Amino acid sequence: MAELTALANDVLTRAGQPSGDGEFVREAERTLLTGTEW
Repeated sequence: MAELTALANDVLTRAGQPSGDGEFVREAERTLLTGTEW
């Protein structure tokens, strides 16, 4: 899971979003885990 969190944080950084938005990170992790397209 830490790998997914790091990946999500990288995405947040590239997108310019605040990394403190836990809801976005959780949604990103769910998306990665389920294989849903962005």
